[in-house]
Amino acid sequence: MRSCPTGVVDWKLRWRDGAEQWTSDRGRLLRLGDAAHAFFPTAGNGAVQAIEDALSFAECLRIAGKDDVPLATKVHNKLRFQRTSILQQTGVVNREELHFADTESSREEDEKKEFDVGFFRMGRWVWSHNPETYARDNYEACLASITEGAAFTNTNLPPGHAYQPWTLASEMKRAEAGIKSTLKQNGDWSA
Repeated sequence: MRSCPTGVVDWKLRWRDGAEQWTSDRGRLLRLGDAAHAFFPTAGNGAVQAIEDALSFAECLRIAGKDDVPLATKVHNKLRFQRTSILQQTGVVNREELHFADTESSREEDEKKEFDVGFFRMGRWVWSHNPETYARDNYEACLASITEGAAFTNTNLPPGHAYQPWTLASEMKRAEAGIKSTLKQNGDWSA
């Protein structure tokens, strides 16, 4: 504690769109954690998703072996992108919900309800996900999607969720128009 600076650091949040491709074109380089997918603090998932990245990528490397590292990076990227993108978008939506939250009526409603999918409340799809097992169980199908064009659908999302690309600009435009996000109604967020 004695070595902590005494002044306050004004650390601005910098908004940027998530990138769908975390690998170099030849798959020899890979971004992980915030380098691949930066999170707002309101997502409550930045560190967790970096850990999930590490576990997923390690399993992809184990399966691929030394000769197929470039494919392992691409499989890992495809297995993880939609999940992290949805959770990034959740941070944007949570931020908006927090700015307009009526905490007094929320407290009264919470006493009446057992479960609500409001801000900071996430279902099992988030906290019970095992990225190592998911990579092991889905590696071959995902690889076939990349190398042969076979169909592949990620299942590490809210059950029934249909992934929809988004940008910070599209989220800001929606919010400025007074349109409430339907992200948390897309699939079963309580599961």
